[in-house]
Order: sequence, then structure tokens, then C-alpha cells
Amino acid sequence: MANSCPACGGRGQVQRDRPRGGLFGRFRAPEKLLERCTRCNGSGSIEPKAEVGRTRPGASAIPPTAPASPKAAASITLDTILSIPMDEEIQKQRAEYNALWDRATREQREYMPPPEPQPDASTSTEVEYISLSKDGTVLVTRRHYDGRLMLIDANTRLTKSTFKPDGHGWFQITPTGKELATVAKNKRSVVFYDIERWEPTRQTREVPAEISQFLISPDGSAVAIGYSGGLLACGLADGSPIAEKKVSGENLFLGWSRDSTMLAVACNNEGVVLSRANGDQMYAWPGPVKEKYTYPVMAVAFMADGVLVAGDNLGYLNRIGVRAQTIHKLAGAEATPVFTISAAPNAPVVAVGRGNGSLELWDISEGQQLGRASGHAASKGVSKYVECIEWFPDERRLCTWGGYDARIWSISIGQSFQGNCPKCGDRCRLEISPFSANVSIYRCVRGHFTAVQCAACKKNVMVWAGDLDYSVQAQCAGCKWSSTGIPKEWWHKNVQS
Repeated sequence: MANSCPACGGRGQVQRDRPRGGLFGRFRAPEKLLERCTRCNGSGSIEPKAEVGRTRPGASAIPPTAPASPKAAASITLDTILSIPMDEEIQKQRAEYNALWDRATREQREYMPPPEPQPDASTSTEVEYISLSKDGTVLVTRRHYDGRLMLIDANTRLTKSTFKPDGHGWFQITPTGKELATVAKNKRSVVFYDIERWEPTRQTREVPAEISQFLISPDGSAVAIGYSGGLLACGLADGSPIAEKKVSGENLFLGWSRDSTMLAVACNNEGVVLSRANGDQMYAWPGPVKEKYTYPVMAVAFMADGVLVAGDNLGYLNRIGVRAQTIHKLAGAEATPVFTISAAPNAPVVAVGRGNGSLELWDISEGQQLGRASGHAASKGVSKYVECIEWFPDERRLCTWGGYDARIWSISIGQSFQGNCPKCGDRCRLEISPFSANVSIYRCVRGHFTAVQCAACKKNVMVWAGDLDYSVQAQCAGCKWSSTGIPKEWWHKNVQS
């Protein structure tokens, strides 16, 4: 077929190619043929007359008039500060004891413990740490004034049940959402409790010193325990050791890869990645050096594609390719220390908590900051460091903890525009959620999936060409770029089903 090519002025011949088939052969190749100039080898690709590619069944294509732009800033809006109801029974008991203390003589008070402060409205927001279930329905925190764990419905914010374990320290909901793990009374082992009955179900072996932090693997089969002077990673089924390592220092920062095959450990002036298969070191990197002093590595988190993101005491973020043995410092100047990093479930975005109480969103694929918010403040001698961040599965909300309060934030990533949602039919606001530099995911604010679009030619011309371990590989039939930025789990859940 002879046609004029917009790139070479019509001097070349244009032929038609059939794009490659879909994922695992489950999707037929599009019936439309793609026109490509043989002279300029596709750089002057002629757009097909109709859009090519697939959206979710029942979803129409995004109108070509919808304005799509490069990476847009993210808005971070405070939704609520978590508030825990005061315990009336505790108030009554402490009031009775305070009255007894007031009546006691000086000699009697020598044998009585001093009265504890009476909880009031100001203490209702004082909590310690947070842990969110994988499905985002249950949030666990600890009430500060009595150390009681509160199981909260993450949607209604109502308390479902409470429990006071023997130990007081780090805790985490297991990936199944059926158990809660916390430190034992002597702080040298991890105890698991059934959250329905609050009865202990299992316990790890003891470590030589007090536990500072532990982290359960995403598949729920192993746990990494950081303690003063060392690290123990072991299987939960039989307690078999995976890795044991001596470190200098007390505080460790831990991060499991999404497939539970790699464990990142940051302690003092270095970070290492260990293999779960044999415990061997896969990669190591030092902290930043300034004026001949090496600053500590402070936080680690794995992305969905296996890329590791690490922060440090100078405030920098590093993107580390463990398998490729590469490290790249993201753009930015020195800032306050990074205390925690949490990766979004699917998008190449991380939430970063800093020592000044601020929360930041970073696009790791582009190396740029998308948004920033502040709000956590020091309280009663406790620093305002943001030390815990949990993503909700919808990637539109975050829960953070710092300075004795927990906050839930609303997140909006990407450019917004007006358009007709193919699900609800209303002219409602649509959002572009970037999964990679070349791909835009459109979703109605009511939660309806709409389409996958090429960010370069602004058309729905995605040809799904296969998949890798972590992500689906896509190629745009319009402008010929390829991408591996679509997480496989997201693709199967939202598009294939």
C-alpha cells in the first residue's frame, strides 16, 4: 500500500505489519494492521485510523481529546488524625487510686507507687506504631497511656477489639490478616496471636539481645529479627535459620522483596542484601561520605519489580538494582534524614518519612519528587520523626505514624481531566496514575477502571507482548516504544479479569 509518510515527506514506501500476540497467547492479536514506513524504519509511524489494543471488557477507550501530560505532581491531603476512645474503666480505676493517694499519709505513700496521669481528651490521639492488613481493612495501633493494642476498622475507624500482650514493642499484622505478631515479654522472641481470640498460636526462638524490629516476609513463611548486635532470619514453619549476621549497633532497618527471595538490611554505615536461598550476600553499599565521615544508611524498601530504594542520614534516596549490581542516587540535595520508606503496591512510587515530620512521594522510575506534606510534630519528649508508613491497596491513601500520632492521608497522583467514565456514564473526574514513564493508567475517582494509554502518542495502542517475573511487558503499536512497567499482579486483577 502506497501512502505518504509524515516523517520522510512521502518518499518512502509504507507497509503494513501485524503486531505481536498477547500475554501467554490468551489475547488475540489485534485485527487492525499497523502501517510502518520502510524508509525511516517506523520513526514516522502513521497512526492507525482506529485505536488498537485492549481495555477491560466493557470499558471504552479514553477520548483522544483528553489532555495527557508528563509526570504531574501528587497532592497529599490530610484525611484524619486517628483518635482512640478513652477507656472509661481505666479512668475510673485511676480516679479511685488518685483519691486513695490524696488520703494517704507521707509514710503510707512511701510504699505506694505514684499515681499515673489520668487520660483525657488530649491523650485520645496518642498512639504508638501502626500496622495495616494487606487488604487494607484492618489497622492496628497501640494506645500510648496503657500499652493496649487496638484493632480498628480502617474504613469506619471504629475499634473492633482490644488486647494487651505481655510484651511491649514492635508489632505487625501477618500477610494472611489472621494473626498479629509482637515481641514477647522478655523482648527476645516474637509471639503470634490469633486476632479473633487473642490467643498465642506460635513463637520464634529467642535471640541473644532485645529485639528492636522484626519483619515478616510477604509470603508469610519467614521472619527477619533485628536485635542489638545482630540479625536472625528464620523460617516460621520449622524455625530453620535462613541467615544470621552480627552487626555493630542496635537499630536495624529491614526490607523483604515482594517475592520473599531477598532481604535488605541497613545498619549504621552500610546496607546489605541477603539471599533467602542460602543467606549469601548479594549486594552491599556504604552510607554517604561527607568530610571523611560515613553517614548511616537509614531505611530500605523493595519495589514490585525487585528494585531496592534506600535512604540515609544525609537525606538522599538511592535506587539499587540488586541483580544488575547498580546504584543510582536520585536527584535532590541534602535534606533531613530518611527514617522510613514504603513502596506503593504497584506503581513505581515510594512514600518517604523524614526526621522533620514531613511526608514525601517520589517517582522512582523518573527520580523526581511528586509531592510533599508536613504535619507530624514532637509530643511530650517524643520526636516528630515519621517512622511508620503503610499504603492502602488502592494507592489513594497512606497511614503514617510519628510524634505519638497516626494520620491517614488522601493521595492523588497525576494529571486530572474531565471525561465520560465508561462504567458509570457520568462526566466525572478521571485520574492518570503513572506506572512508568511511558504508561498512563486511567481510573475514575469512583473506583472504575477505564483504560491503559500510551503517554507518548496519547492513544490506546498497547500491544501486550508477554511477561517477566514481576511485570507485564508492553509495546505501543503507535510509536514503537516498549515498557516493562506494568506490574503483573495489577494487570491480571484489573485488565485480564
